[in-house]
Amino acid sequence: MSVTEAILEINLPIDLCYHLLPQLGDVREIFPINQGQLTYVAFSKGYSIFFKNRLLEVGEDHLFSSEDDNYYLGPNEYFKKVADHFIHLKSGEVVKKVAVSLNQLYLKEQGAGFLELGKNLVKKKAPVPKEPMEFIGISEKEFLPYKNITTPSGKLCGSYASVVLFSYLQDHLMLTLPTTLRKIGQKKTDLLAEKLIYFIQKHGLPTVPFQVALGWKRFFHYYHIKQGVFFQNFGARKTSEKLLQEKNPFLLGVLRIFRSEYGNHWVVCYAYGTYEGQTFYKIHDNWGNYEKIIAATLGNGIVAIKNNVKV
Repeated sequence: MSVTEAILEINLPIDLCYHLLPQLGDVREIFPINQGQLTYVAFSKGYSIFFKNRLLEVGEDHLFSSEDDNYYLGPNEYFKKVADHFIHLKSGEVVKKVAVSLNQLYLKEQGAGFLELGKNLVKKKAPVPKEPMEFIGISEKEFLPYKNITTPSGKLCGSYASVVLFSYLQDHLMLTLPTTLRKIGQKKTDLLAEKLIYFIQKHGLPTVPFQVALGWKRFFHYYHIKQGVFFQNFGARKTSEKLLQEKNPFLLGVLRIFRSEYGNHWVVCYAYGTYEGQTFYKIHDNWGNYEKIIAATLGNGIVAIKNNVKV
């Protein structure tokens, strides 16, 4: 496997991969460790371990096999799980309790992600990629048919972003809507918008993830649609990436205090990519733009169809 292919498969920063190339050679194998929390990359001359797209360790001797249940707890702490216990790969000792150390590792790396957010907050502008990026998720061409669905009032963005998302899901047979509101492939969405506004923003007030999710539940209950709803506030980056890897778009709330050019707004997120260690989303912004790119750090929460959430 080439380094370029590795970049696309596990979403590594391009500059980091080429920095590793002279030292580690070509990529031989990529597989998850720590039950999918981390990624292990076996090169021809060594290995690297990643938490999302953060590099945790680089070494020369291969540690893990893709056929084992592997765990990493930090430098010199490598384990293989056998039955209900763990074997330390360096010492050969049997260790039964590693859960606390695992949680500490995840919290540390999540903290590094929030530090990235904090650094962006003190900037005058949100980060933007300076070069073309590779995105994982849905092609922007699939959202072109919904380009003309726009928010007539800034405070109604939660409802109109829902119109865009529901229209896409209906057209791709991922959501069943009453034909009295909208038919598959139909461009006219006035009736659907009217009903979603009624259930989400009856009084035309701004919304947070919980309110949008509650509005969806009311809408589904009223029309007897058997459909669950999922929402998550801050810290939804991991969930967002999994949704997009499975080509499941969702509503993303962005905030003015995070340097959002939209102010406080709702958009539909359908793909993600990384540039210089930063995660970016490709969105339909219901302002007439269907292929905008924004920093993931602008987001304060997501709302998605529950049946499409596998986290």
